[in-house]
This record gives sequence, C-alpha cells and structure tokens, in this order.
Amino acid sequence: MSIAAATLVPPHSLRATGARLQPVSLTIWLKAAAIWLFGIASLLGNDAAPASKVLSHFTSKSGRLNVEVRGLGEDVKEVWIQRASKQGKPTRLFREGAGLGVGAQVSDDDSVIVVLWGGGSAGHHPEIFVRSKIGAYLRQKVEASEMAWRVAKRTQGLPKSADPAHLHCAVLGFRTKPRSVVFELVGNYTAEGQGQSDFGPVYLRYLVDTRKMEIIPEPPEAKAVAE
Repeated sequence: MSIAAATLVPPHSLRATGARLQPVSLTIWLKAAAIWLFGIASLLGNDAAPASKVLSHFTSKSGRLNVEVRGLGEDVKEVWIQRASKQGKPTRLFREGAGLGVGAQVSDDDSVIVVLWGGGSAGHHPEIFVRSKIGAYLRQKVEASEMAWRVAKRTQGLPKSADPAHLHCAVLGFRTKPRSVVFELVGNYTAEGQGQSDFGPVYLRYLVDTRKMEIIPEPPEAKAVAE
C-alpha cells in the first residue's frame, strides 16, 4: 500500500557513506537533551522563542489529515497534525530539539502515523503513534529501532557480543491485516575481536496492536526503492 510522507533523507542514502557515528545507546540521551533545551527556552520567556516556519507539509492519502513539519530556529523541529476540514485546532504530535531531521508518514486509513527522526551520528529512529477511539493520536512507548536491532541480531547470525553502533530505519509501507508497519533496517555494529562491521538490509514488520517486531522476506516496496 502507498504511503504519504514529509521529506526526510532516507537511510538508503546512508548505506555507503562509511560514516562513523555515535552509539545508538545515545538515543535516550538525545531525547533528554531536547527536553532540557526546551526547559531553558521556557525560562528565557516568550520573547526569546523563535517564530515557527513550515518546512514541509502534505495531506494524507485519505484526504482527511494534514501534516506539517515546522522548524523553530536552527535546532527545533515539530510535527503538527490537523483535520483537512480545518475542524479543531492543530495538534503538536512530536518535538525534536537536537537539530536533527524529522519526517512523518501516515497509513492509508490514517490510523497510524510514524515520525522518523535522526540523521548523521544519531541514526534514524521511528516513533509510532496510533489513533485512539476518540480520535487522539497516542505514542506507543516502544523503542522500535532497538526492537528491530534485537531481531536482526538474532536472525542474521551476528556475534553474541555484537552491540549496535548506528541504526538506520526506513519506513517502507503499512499493512492492514494485521495492522503493521514495514521497516528496512541497515547499520553497523561492534563486537569483541573485530572492528566495526556493516549489516543489512533487514526487512521487518512491527505489529501495531501487539507491539511486536518480526523478520519478513524482502517486500515489494524494497524493490521499488532500489529501482
């Protein structure tokens, strides 16, 4: 199924860069840093807050949901959503304050939104939001890229001592039966007695309703991207 998306440099373009990035364990640190930065901004008062600028926007395939990626100054990016009918106020879905890239993709039925954030030394990491019965989008408290790494390590024959160095997730598509998100994972790792090694691409699906990650064969979307 096709997906709507705001622009973010995809992990596919990072495979051959040979970049030496920071360990993926800094994912949590980056989120904490963003919260700290916004705490400082609030102490400085409203006069110090930069005006927001729309960096990208799109309407979901259903035509019912508008999505905007906004920038505030040089470092802060936010994802906002609003009904295409303009009923109700815009809602901020996600905020990132460490100067990284941010993009969003929406399932065909608007029930799932994936925000992909990162770039460079941070890797690329998805945040998954699911529409509730009352129409609000709630973030699932999972570390999807970490889940994907654990499955990749177990199924790809990587050393037991392998630790992820850099993980790059890309959203390839959505499924309805079962409701899931299809990911491609590439990256590299370190292990005892060897330097940094690459792995992937590995194809996985995240089952939204059970919050599980599993390996899958190469999906049609991956071939389309390669072409």
